[in-house]
Amino acid sequence: MKTMKNSSKKSICDFRSQSKNRKIRQVPKSKKVVERRSTSSRCQIKRKQESKDIENEADQPTKIRPCSKAHCPAKRPICFARASERCCKNGYTSRWYHLSAGEHYCNECFEYFYRSHKGGHETWQTWKTSWASYGYTDVDFYTFMCDQQLPYWVRCQHSSCGKWRQLSRQLEPLTTNKIKNFVCGKHKTHSLSNGCIQKQPCIAPQDERISDVLKDEWLTLLRNPSYLQDSPAVPYTVDYYPDGVGLTASVDTKILRNGLQSQSNDDVDLIQPFSDPDEPAISGAVRPDDMDQDEMTIFPDFALDQQIYLGVRNLILAMWKLNCREWLTADKCEQHLICRGLVRLKCCQLLSDVIQYLSCRGSINFGLLTNPPPHVYPQHNGLTIHEEVIVVGAGIAGVAAARYLHNAGIKVSILEASTKIGGRIWDQGHFIGRGAYTINGCTNNPFTYMCQQTEVPIKILPSNYCLILANGHLATASSVNRMDFHLKSLLDNIATCRAKPDSKDYSLWEKLQDMHSQFLEESQVNFNEMEISILNHLMSMLEYRCGGDLRLVSSQSWDQHESYPQYNEPDGFIETGLFAVVKKMAEGLDVRFSHKVTGINFTKGNVVLSMANKTEVTATKVILATPLMVLKSKSITFQPSLPEPKVQAIKNLGLGQLEKVFLQFPFNFWEQKTNKSKMFGFASDSQHRGLFNIFQDMSMGPVHILSSSLHGEGLQQMKCKSNTAIIHLCLDILRKMFPKQSIPSPVKSYVTMWGELSMYLPVGCSGQEIDLLAQPCDDKLYFAGESPYIYRKNFITIFVVLKILQILPEKTPYLRQFEVDRYERQRFINTQIATKHYVNCT
Repeated sequence: MKTMKNSSKKSICDFRSQSKNRKIRQVPKSKKVVERRSTSSRCQIKRKQESKDIENEADQPTKIRPCSKAHCPAKRPICFARASERCCKNGYTSRWYHLSAGEHYCNECFEYFYRSHKGGHETWQTWKTSWASYGYTDVDFYTFMCDQQLPYWVRCQHSSCGKWRQLSRQLEPLTTNKIKNFVCGKHKTHSLSNGCIQKQPCIAPQDERISDVLKDEWLTLLRNPSYLQDSPAVPYTVDYYPDGVGLTASVDTKILRNGLQSQSNDDVDLIQPFSDPDEPAISGAVRPDDMDQDEMTIFPDFALDQQIYLGVRNLILAMWKLNCREWLTADKCEQHLICRGLVRLKCCQLLSDVIQYLSCRGSINFGLLTNPPPHVYPQHNGLTIHEEVIVVGAGIAGVAAARYLHNAGIKVSILEASTKIGGRIWDQGHFIGRGAYTINGCTNNPFTYMCQQTEVPIKILPSNYCLILANGHLATASSVNRMDFHLKSLLDNIATCRAKPDSKDYSLWEKLQDMHSQFLEESQVNFNEMEISILNHLMSMLEYRCGGDLRLVSSQSWDQHESYPQYNEPDGFIETGLFAVVKKMAEGLDVRFSHKVTGINFTKGNVVLSMANKTEVTATKVILATPLMVLKSKSITFQPSLPEPKVQAIKNLGLGQLEKVFLQFPFNFWEQKTNKSKMFGFASDSQHRGLFNIFQDMSMGPVHILSSSLHGEGLQQMKCKSNTAIIHLCLDILRKMFPKQSIPSPVKSYVTMWGELSMYLPVGCSGQEIDLLAQPCDDKLYFAGESPYIYRKNFITIFVVLKILQILPEKTPYLRQFEVDRYERQRFINTQIATKHYVNCT
């Protein structure tokens, strides 16, 4: 211990001696006094100045800086970010950054994220990397603040409240369950400081910014849109950039592709609300990254910056795909609409408008649904409808149009000449029925939706089938592929030739024979007997597709309908038949049987319909949903006469015929050779084209049934034959196909007698005849059914119904924009000076 003390003393002494030896700068005493006095005087002056500033602050208002954005109403903005400790909140800042009228952030919060030495810079950098990886729009700090920092807004679910509240940061993120269960008082706001309000939080006033958001001009001050998060449309738009379809690009949306795989393969394949960017357009599907012309006309405020509209529209279509068995309403969609900022209020306001538009267009809320809830259609906004519509014909087209109008609130009746509904779909009650059982092109087909609404299963038919030759041998796959390629090449050459100016129109059969002979001559290729039989079979299937004899079908216009979106494969089979679906659709409709219409007078005022029983029925509008065969027969007279172009169109269009044969056997003798395929074909010579070239297995449990078809040239050969002779010929062909099998006599058999039912374009027709036939007369008489729309639209005849709604301007003013020509539409969109035409009809 002594040693330690001595050593410490020694070190201290050494330090003192060293300090004495240092040269210390001597300051004169007088100068020290002067410095001390000057310092004290400056402090006194500073104190006096601070006291004066405090007194002035009490007399003068606090210094603030308004938003520098032109026309922004925020005179004293509030920073929504509150990220930096130096955040000015609603005080003074060197600069306000504008996102919308009511949403700003201060310069201090900007620097907190943007400056590399600040605490929030890593958050900004992480987001920027993700957005650059998954999005296609430029990485922008404004977008970052919209996507990550804006607060959520949610509506109180209390029945007597419904006010919008800002969600506290502690309750983020916003989820569907929080939207469903949110009520006032679950978050902290300045409006709940009063004790009475804390006990009854719903009486707190709504934020004054809410009323500004609901005004139309609020969108003009929106700097950046907020993108939707966790949208139901995400799994169906993974092939697109997320920010291009209104979704946030801060996460990789392709990880949700597994969600699609977990669903039923049939559901995924058969209902596709969005088209694939690399595939041909599908009927009923839309581009999720673009508004069509009608949408831009009806919603002009979103025509230039489409992200908000696309996000809302895609969400609605995805919700309809997920559940088409119930009416889709704005309340159901709002629970899944998640995005930051006040934009969510505008999106929720837009939901009702877009649902009404899509419902009227037939994209959602169609099929077998009845008793629509309020605000699904514009007519449900408390308006009285005075229209009375008569639909002539109770086939699928007439029933569907009547159901659509009935749901829209329009008084409608159906006049049917017979005592049954369904037309050719009507099931007579035979062992297999005489109605329709096959859906050609199930993808987005309205029948697919209706089968889901009634929970009727659809059996998918194979796209490829085995082909049996006349000697009973199976055709090789290589030979089938070779001849299929050859036929497609011939059709491509025909398309190339018709593109030449002044090309003459020939029949498709004549043109194919000419191209085929030219190919054999130039290539010196020889096809064997099996390949020629395969080519004849493929020609027969082409004839089946055209709906008429190839010797009459136009080579110039035979495929003109393919320029329109189609119902894609696969084909489907309904064991119970489609008549059950049509019967369900007609429930609750006013159908008047044994009312054969013989005359329609639309000269003045209401339309008068004359019946065969000498009675008359009047209506304001009439939809003629009869087959083209009825119009060709002139069994209905018109006063005044139909326009001459329409009369010529009816005369020029061709009518093909298709009949089917059903055979029930005591046992299944074909599945072993066909490998249990539901379809198999027969390859014969050209003389038997259209004569039992395709067979379909329609067996149901222990009942073994085969069906085949007669069409084109083969049907012409059978016109004078009895049903018994036709069935015997069918059995002879089956015995050729299965020579080693003992073909039993059918237990039951049935031959349809549909008559002329399929329309085709004969030589000399260009396709304009269909457009002429579809034109209404004096906005009173409309043409629907398969006649004008077989190549243009599905049997639901949505466009006819839209035309009925268009002529109700006081109920649906937005639909009048469908008649605006292209030039006016483009000018209307570009200038954006016209009045807002939202679907809101109130």
